[in-house]
Amino acid sequence: MSSSHLHKIVLVPVLLVLGMLVVVAHPATAMARFHEHEHDHDEPAVVVVLEASPETQELIDRICFQVEEYGFCNQAFNENLPSPTTDIVGLTRITIDLATLNATHTLDFVQRLLVNTTDPGQKSALEACENGYSIVMRSFQDADVAFNMNDYRSVAKYEYVTPRAEGSCVLNIPPFNEELAERNREMRILITMSLVSVLTLISTQV
Repeated sequence: MSSSHLHKIVLVPVLLVLGMLVVVAHPATAMARFHEHEHDHDEPAVVVVLEASPETQELIDRICFQVEEYGFCNQAFNENLPSPTTDIVGLTRITIDLATLNATHTLDFVQRLLVNTTDPGQKSALEACENGYSIVMRSFQDADVAFNMNDYRSVAKYEYVTPRAEGSCVLNIPPFNEELAERNREMRILITMSLVSVLTLISTQV
């Protein structure tokens, strides 16, 4: 995709999408967190980071400047590029994969917390998290199927329900779990990244 063509892309407004999310600014964190929770005892992974082409980086910037945290978003894309010239289709693929991974791992984390929770208030809150993340995980799994069929409008349809589902996971009863709060923050960003990406992809096909 040429740089001149990129400037012709009409980005779909995402104020509605962002309005569905509780936007809170946080400092950037390393993308290694996606994996370290689940593989604490594994051998350290070797990450090969490809340098995005100017055209691909322009696309990444167009997406990431519309999400809660540019640094997190930019790092997530750049650490997962299959090619330096990845297009909007490939970037959308990355967001679905990362969101599915994060939702699956966070659901497992919540379920492990539930097993060890006896406080009725905490248990009720964690059950709401479990239900919310089950919806998020299934929605991105369905989005993945639609993506593989090049049905990008259905991808967006499946993803539209995820902000509200993720937002239902609120632990406001002490003791607060900082790791779950961080996982929620990452999930919120990934959901926005995926929605912005797929809406941008759809806009190029009109």
